[in-house]
Amino acid sequence: MSVEEEIRVLLGSYDAIVDSWDSPKVRRLSYSINDEMQAYLGALRFTISPEHTESLKKNMANKKKIMRFFLVAWKKAVPRRFMKTRPMTKEEQVPTDEKALDEKLNELFGTPAASETQS
Repeated sequence: MSVEEEIRVLLGSYDAIVDSWDSPKVRRLSYSINDEMQAYLGALRFTISPEHTESLKKNMANKKKIMRFFLVAWKKAVPRRFMKTRPMTKEEQVPTDEKALDEKLNELFGTPAASETQS
């Protein structure tokens, strides 16, 4: 069984959900690890329940074919919700006809509306 298959089986035993998988590729190491100058490097993103992480770390560490690994925990961003609109109260409703708008402007600013000054 390949290392990739072993990891898939191991994650499956923890009911992990794999989000993305970058298949391992041979890489030249910048320094030797266990007298090896080449190794397979891969990355994967998965979701697992927090109570299984320590057990998963122990099982990964016991795999002789895996030289190094690290697990990173992150929280998924929660999408922002838009503000809920509320219905306008009677006082907040804006009149839509021209005469009512002129009256409201006159009430607010105390000046005659443009249509009143022209006549």
